[in-house]
Amino acid sequence: MLSPLDMFAIGIGPSSSHTVGPMKAGLAFANRIIEAGYLEQVIKLKIELFGSLALTGEGHGTFLAVINGLAGEDPKTINPDTIFSRVEQIKLSKQLCLAKLKLIDFDYQQDLLIHKDKFLPQHANGLQFSAYDASNQLILTGEYFSIGGGFIVESDYFLAENCANQNDLLADSIPYPFTTAKELFDLCSLHNLTIAQLVMANEQIKFSYAQIRAQTLEIAEVMHSSIQRGIIAKGLLPGGLDVKRRANKLYEKLIKSD
Repeated sequence: MLSPLDMFAIGIGPSSSHTVGPMKAGLAFANRIIEAGYLEQVIKLKIELFGSLALTGEGHGTFLAVINGLAGEDPKTINPDTIFSRVEQIKLSKQLCLAKLKLIDFDYQQDLLIHKDKFLPQHANGLQFSAYDASNQLILTGEYFSIGGGFIVESDYFLAENCANQNDLLADSIPYPFTTAKELFDLCSLHNLTIAQLVMANEQIKFSYAQIRAQTLEIAEVMHSSIQRGIIAKGLLPGGLDVKRRANKLYEKLIKSD
């Protein structure tokens, strides 16, 4: 079952699966390099995007997102105004500051491979990372999949045994599991709970009431900030499709009519 806090996760736009997920994957691989003790050895990286990420990645900011992730940026905390300028600097210098810790060689044209005609068998949104040392020897690889909603998994997630174990664990831990609206309503009637009370009980398996409240208020604040940013910004939306921003003019029209 998805948590409401998962569904309303904070992240860079425009897409959870094509922007948030790839940035998380880049960050995960950068952290994996550090955890494996290879940071000093790595001098070069290669990124490969497959399937849907390759086909629609440019418009969804996938290419920008994955590079920002490798540079140590998190989709929850990144400043949206820096996502483009950081990649432009990387293109010009042909260097990337891996996990904000070490400059390595990175040629945007050569080291970011877009496989529009290839799909990995596990999922349509696949990414592969390769890290090399000074002798151009491969020292670490990582394969990730952006499965929707900003969630990422690695290849072994798709093994039937792993999926079954995860589902069993989830079913055992949640007090009021449901998969349809009818099941939700039936559980509320059976236990004399409101929807809010039932969902809160499920949430408290993972977090305290105070933590849930704090996360919920944080989401609300980010939503409010996004609206404020949107009604101020003018010009074109990023992404290269030349889509005009509309919120500013709509806001001005609304306040004129009181």
